[in-house]
Amino acid sequence: LGSVVLSTHGAWIRPARTMIAFALAWFALDLVFSWITVAEIGRPLLFVIGFAQSFCMVPMAVILLRTADPLFRGRVMGVRMLAVYGLPMGLLLSGPLVEHLGFAVTGSLYSLLGTGLTLLIAARWREHLWHPDAPANTR
Repeated sequence: LGSVVLSTHGAWIRPARTMIAFALAWFALDLVFSWITVAEIGRPLLFVIGFAQSFCMVPMAVILLRTADPLFRGRVMGVRMLAVYGLPMGLLLSGPLVEHLGFAVTGSLYSLLGTGLTLLIAARWREHLWHPDAPANTR
């Protein structure tokens, strides 16, 4: 649903600001989800988490494609895919962590790590990601 909303209303957003804000929302919601024990609350929360994830990941792809030189777009997206291939390593690590620490603590650690790294990225590349006139925020 988030991707559909972005495809119909995406021209009104600033991609980099949206990506950062919804990355933080996504990790905050994941943190809450880590501690939910009632399925009736968890299911709708997962829907909202997926919506927030779309509002993070789709603008990121837009920024990468929009700001990369046309001759390098394929390479840029290829490097992005290589970064995604690291995901199974984190998933393999999460199994033993859940076994030793429990799901809530492991989910909290992943959420806090994601939040910290997102804030570090936002601070390090503030000029490029937050200012309304930055190329990554072009509407």
